[in-house]
This record gives sequence, structure tokens and C-alpha cells, in this order.
Amino acid sequence: MTNKKMNHLRRVSITTAALMLMTLTSACGKKENKDLSPLMGIDWFTDKETVVESLSTLSLITEREVGKDDNKQYLLDYDNAELFENDCDLTVCCTDHGFVGLNYHDMDRRQTYRQWMDDLTTSYGAPTEQGNGMASWYENPVGKDTAVYLFNLEEGVQVSFYATSNAPDKNYKKERGKADSVYIPTPEIRTPIVPSEEVTDSTAKRDNQSATEIVTDARGNVIETRPVPHSDLRRADVGQTTAVTSNESAETTTVAVETDKDGNIITTEAVTDEDGNVVTTEAAQSTTAVPQTTEPPAIDHTRDFLLNGLSFCNSPNTERPKMNSYSQLYEYRTEEPGQPWELIMEYANVPYMNKNCDAVLCFTSLGLVGVNYFDSNSRNYNYWVRELTNIYGKPNETQYDYTAWSSSPVGNGTMIYVFALEDGVQVSFFADDTGSEMS
Repeated sequence: MTNKKMNHLRRVSITTAALMLMTLTSACGKKENKDLSPLMGIDWFTDKETVVESLSTLSLITEREVGKDDNKQYLLDYDNAELFENDCDLTVCCTDHGFVGLNYHDMDRRQTYRQWMDDLTTSYGAPTEQGNGMASWYENPVGKDTAVYLFNLEEGVQVSFYATSNAPDKNYKKERGKADSVYIPTPEIRTPIVPSEEVTDSTAKRDNQSATEIVTDARGNVIETRPVPHSDLRRADVGQTTAVTSNESAETTTVAVETDKDGNIITTEAVTDEDGNVVTTEAAQSTTAVPQTTEPPAIDHTRDFLLNGLSFCNSPNTERPKMNSYSQLYEYRTEEPGQPWELIMEYANVPYMNKNCDAVLCFTSLGLVGVNYFDSNSRNYNYWVRELTNIYGKPNETQYDYTAWSSSPVGNGTMIYVFALEDGVQVSFFADDTGSEMS
């Protein structure tokens, strides 16, 4: 363990944690929670040749051209990219004016649509628009005039980062000129959008009041998304998602996918001409009701951080043997004027939440008051926040570099923190050490 890590891990008393929290809030409170790592350091409108050179560590599988004349796109397909610690395929989109978008494809569904939603929400806040099977972030998530899209497709989950206007780079218009004529494509969608199966009751009720139309061109590119009023569609009693495809001809086909209160899937197809007149309408078809399954009882992970039966307030003599299966690095006592004395035990290669961590136990005269895990991968901050949120619920405070659960999440007077540090992520569980003997 480096001295830097040791210094981070030694700061584990509740008093120290509170001071860290105050410092972080005052120094960094104005910083926005924006994650630019998906762009891999590529600036918007960088020329295609430079983009290819920048991504030379990835495996370029194919290079494609779609469209023609001023609407031509150059699509670069890679197969070994990574987004939020998950392996993905990647499609990079360039035009004659340079780099304008990235599409990450989770073809193997390493994460569910909901898990990808959680990752993006952690990085960019709540989505600006959300339907059943897609969501969009339009509040300049990865630069001025940019957007992030999440799609649940037949082939897997797709996350797209795109420019939305002529100049995400404020200098672009000045340098390039004729910015108004710059072609800005929308994300390429290779297979149809499908409703997400992870719909809560509240989402189903909301979808019963409005649906979302997703308009694409013949190549599957999204043209626009818009809400559809209840009166515009024949609706069932539960949720609905509508996909609209704009063909190269003047006719438009609208397919409504509905589910009634008994779980039967109903589809309705209508073809309209360019004036909006209905040309043909297919009668709705009903399929067999979707079987209802009983979810297995949820496993309680709230005490997993207490390895091998560790318990707050137990003495070092009772807790030390419980850690015998791990490699102990150090054991030492710290004494600072005006602070409780602390006995620190540090261990290496300790598994927690599917990560290999360093662990630190902190004791005062009251017994065990702190359990800390250090993950040396600094990019795992979102992972830890998401996993702990799944276990302990919504945190009381979240910033770009720390998250806190301060309402006694694991017992009266307890707190949980996740800190994003320069050399890793620290996860800390604290008991109330009020009354500890002072140094």
C-alpha cells in the first residue's frame, strides 16, 4: 500500500469524516457533476483521421459511409471499448466537419436498461425526457449543445453521446465559418426500440396518460421524439409505447404496442399519407397473456460490510481473529490532541461487493467504530454509489466526488460515505464514537 493510500485510510474517525465533508462542500460545491470520460479525450469536430489515431488502442472492425452529398456520415465500428467499467462495442460517427457522436452498444446486456439508466443519472442527473425504452439528457451533459441518449433495442442497450447543434465547441463557428450549413446527424439505431421490461407501477400509470413517439428515417436514425396525447391513440388499461417509422415514401406507418389490464399484448398498425389521412388500418391482435412470475425474496446485503461477523463496538481482541483469513499490513495506534485515540488495523486483498479492496478497521475505547474499504480504481466511484444506493436507498447528499448516507443507515447514529479520491475510491461505514476516550 502506498503512503498516499495509507494517509487516506487513516482518516477514518467520524470527526475526520465530518471535516472532510465540510472541506469538500466548501471547495467543490460549485462544480458540476459532468462525466466526460465517454468521449475518451476527443474534442467535438476533430477530423476523422485524428479520431482514428486517437482510438488506435481499440480494434477497428469496419469503416462505413451512409448518406450522401452534404449529409454523409462516416461510421467507425470498434469491438473492445469500455463505458462505466463495462465492455461494449463502439460506433464513432464523423461527418465532413469532424467528430459528432459516439454510440456504445451493450450487445451482451452486461447491464440491464435500468442499470445503465442509474449510471447515466449518477453522472448527468435525471433525464430531460423519458419513455418506456428510451431516455434523453439535453442539459449540456458532455459539452455545450450536446445530448446523451439511452435506448433499449432488440440487439441490446445503446448509450449515445452526440452533438446537437453546429458548435459544441464555442470556437467552432469562428474557425469553420458557415456554421449554419453544418450537418448534425442523430444517433444511428441499428434495430428497433423495444419497451423496457423493468417498468414500475408508477411508470405504468404515467405511461397510461401519455406515450412517446420515436420517429426514425429509413436507416434507423432518430428524427425526433414527442409525446402522444391519450386521445390520439386507442389505449388499453396499462402501459403503451408507440414507435413511428418515417419511410422514404410519403406514407407513414404507426405501430401501437399496448398491454391490457390482464397482461395481453395488443398491437395496432395504421398507415397514413403525407397529409395525415389514414390509408389502411390493421385490426388489433392480442397474444397470450404474459405469465406472472413470483419474485424470489430479496437478499439482505445491509450487513455485508461487516466481514465474518464483525460487529460495531466490539473490542480489538474479539474482532482481530475474524480477519485472520486476510493479509494484515499494519496495526498501529494514533493519538492526536483533542481527538479520540484510535487503533488502526489495515488489510490487503479483501473482497467486498465483487471488488478486491484494501480494508481498514478503526477502534476507539468504545470498540470498533469504523470499517473502510479502498478500491484503487478511481473510475469506480459511480459503481460504488449505485451499488450502495441499491442496498441502502437514496443518499442524503451526493456531489461529484462524495456521497453520504447520514440517517442511521446501518444502526442508530451510523453513517456511510463514498469518497472519490485521486488514487481510488474509499467506502466508509462509521458508528457513533461519541464518548470515546481522548488522547
